[in-house]
Amino acid sequence: MVDARGDLGVHDILLQRGRIASIDPREVPSGADVRDLEGKTVVPGLIDAHVHIAHHPMERWVSPNDEERWLRNYLRAYLAFGVTTVLDPGINADDARATRRRAEEFGGPRLEVAGPLLGPSQGYPSAIYPGLSGVEGPHDVVDRLAAFDALDPVGVKFTMEDGPIGSVWPLFDRSTRDVIIAETAARGWPLYAHAMDPQMIRRALRWNPHALVHSPVRGGRAIANHIARANVWVVTTLDIGAGVSSLGDDDFWSDPAVRRAVPQRQWETARDPDTLTKSLDDAARVYLPGIPAHLAAEIRTAFARSLPRRADQAMSAVSRLRDAGVPLVVGSDTGGSPTLPWLVHGPSTILEMRLLVEAGLTPLEVLRAATLEPARMMSRDSEYGSIEVGKVADLVVLDGDPLADVTVFMNPVWVVRGGEGRTPTEWLQAEQSLPLNPPAGPPELAPGSPSR
Repeated sequence: MVDARGDLGVHDILLQRGRIASIDPREVPSGADVRDLEGKTVVPGLIDAHVHIAHHPMERWVSPNDEERWLRNYLRAYLAFGVTTVLDPGINADDARATRRRAEEFGGPRLEVAGPLLGPSQGYPSAIYPGLSGVEGPHDVVDRLAAFDALDPVGVKFTMEDGPIGSVWPLFDRSTRDVIIAETAARGWPLYAHAMDPQMIRRALRWNPHALVHSPVRGGRAIANHIARANVWVVTTLDIGAGVSSLGDDDFWSDPAVRRAVPQRQWETARDPDTLTKSLDDAARVYLPGIPAHLAAEIRTAFARSLPRRADQAMSAVSRLRDAGVPLVVGSDTGGSPTLPWLVHGPSTILEMRLLVEAGLTPLEVLRAATLEPARMMSRDSEYGSIEVGKVADLVVLDGDPLADVTVFMNPVWVVRGGEGRTPTEWLQAEQSLPLNPPAGPPELAPGSPSR
């Protein structure tokens, strides 16, 4: 049994009513479903704290007729890789309700939300995503927050983004900022900041956010220490830049687990040698609208050449955050951009964990960043994030040692979500209603149960 505290030794775990009822119970209840996991490792269910579950990583290849099937597949793919909770910091209220229903009926991770997504009118993200409208002013804030009153959000996301090349997008004016801060505080909803450039991060930290939903795309010790002094969590999202390396990783894409979880059309597109070029062309049109074609081509070529350097900068920035003592949280940003073909729901979470090891974190630090730290960030650590009596029974059974090699998460033996246990293949094929809502309180504990 292994969690954020390390190797906890060999134990029996009793699950009842969707929760961990006892560790090392004195007796096995009559009629219990007993699973012999000798030689296996049990860890808490993983948490991906930055996904966009209602979005397609490569949306132009998804026809409207296939959309519902693909969305169900995304949800089940997370369970197939041991991800039992996801945080979506950019979903609208209607999609959040629909996704939660879909996960309950067809199988999927628990969906936490940080919303609404607040960005300035004509700024990021409304300037590049037609389906997202920006905040028109202070009067618009209250109505947007009210739409999430019944969704129990872990916080509210705001953007601080002036443009990828030069300052082309407006930021919030002071009066709107003040209303956002006051209204979210009145609801007790902490702020989650989208800011990636060091300058934008410094501006975002003036709002006293609870967390940054991205790590810096670059930066030295100064910005790392600045973030550390702000006492915020940072969601890593290395997949955005460094994840491009996976496009040439045949072992990753040919892994049977990836082949099972990723829709065939999406898999073929990601493996197409021309896809990266097409994706960069798409990105130029999205982020630099109206730019002449010859300039877009030059920018694309220069950007493609800079990708390895940019990936190294992002990895170094995360390493400095770790050295500065900043609490890090695993997040892949899968679905966050329709132009990034290497982000796929499910496997990208494990890829993010691999990248964190490459950035210098130990496997135990990565496990903590994928379990207990995100639970703490979301104030859900009394419910999940570690293997303790009374917590929700979200567990992953592994055939290997996650404290030696995080790649063992690519092929879990068994994944338990809210007390319901299945193999990865069984989760991917699930179509019947599933009992994924454990009761609000802990079960009646077995006599003498240690409260580990």
